[in-house]
Amino acid sequence: MKTLNKNSTRKLSTAILAVLVFAVGFGTAYLWSEQKFKKKLFAASETLAEGTNVRFPLLHPLAGKLQNLFIAVSPLRKEIEKTVKDYSQFHVGVYFESLRTGAWVGINEKEIFYPASLLKVPIAIAFLKSVEEKQYALDEEIEVKAKDLNQEYGAWYREKTVGQKASFREVLTQMLKRSDNTARNMLIRYVSEAENRDVYEYLNLEVPENQSSHLSLKKYGTIFRSLYWADYLNEENSEFLLSLLVDSERPDLIPASLPPSAKVAHKFGVAQAQETLVDCGIVYLEPSRYLLCVSVKGQDAVDKGSEVISAVSRTIYDYISQNVE
Repeated sequence: MKTLNKNSTRKLSTAILAVLVFAVGFGTAYLWSEQKFKKKLFAASETLAEGTNVRFPLLHPLAGKLQNLFIAVSPLRKEIEKTVKDYSQFHVGVYFESLRTGAWVGINEKEIFYPASLLKVPIAIAFLKSVEEKQYALDEEIEVKAKDLNQEYGAWYREKTVGQKASFREVLTQMLKRSDNTARNMLIRYVSEAENRDVYEYLNLEVPENQSSHLSLKKYGTIFRSLYWADYLNEENSEFLLSLLVDSERPDLIPASLPPSAKVAHKFGVAQAQETLVDCGIVYLEPSRYLLCVSVKGQDAVDKGSEVISAVSRTIYDYISQNVE
């Protein structure tokens, strides 16, 4: 009988633990109350996560090895509804999902919203897929063209001149951290329609006809979940993309009301004409990791919606802190 090597033993242990989580979780659901069941699943998922891979700290430690478990979080919905009620002048959408257990809750999460610059994330995903396939290299340089310059959002239209060069790495950084439209236009020249379509089809999302297409918050969350689990891009590029979304240009949104120890990989969108402000991302606040998307629509939403997003973020943080062992 052959002796199992370390990799085989690790894979076998992971498989066994995954089976145990499912067996214990679903069996316990019939025996315990919702609250006790919820705490049991949180505890089980945290046990599995003890072997976090330090090489990819922004990804789930069992990326690709364990499916999500879904449980009810109705008490959290009530807390979110209380917070949203304080901002009745706006139409607010919220989607929350625990990335440890799959528990989720939403308010208007299935309504379509104007994603604006949130669509820059799938563009980046499509490009990084081509990097994986050796079509391009991140340190390869490209030129700024006149048609790339766009003053709607970002500073590169002032800082860059036609013919000036920048690496793909710099372009991605500007597009995601600063939501720069000039950088987006530079990158989109290297993403074919078929490559962009492949991202949406893989994630079972409707392919946008243009940059003004609509999505629901719940469906958009699929994009961040895919990055977290590294199931479209590989671990290295999923980690790289998420790292670019940490410390973005808008710390006044989801991160604003969180403690300094929290790390947030998020992308914001601003749509002046549609009076919409939206922020979506992953909150890393150990031992919890969760997906949060919040949209605010209405008069003055672009200027004052950040307060709403920050308040919702704080409400969820308080709930998680009190209910996760």
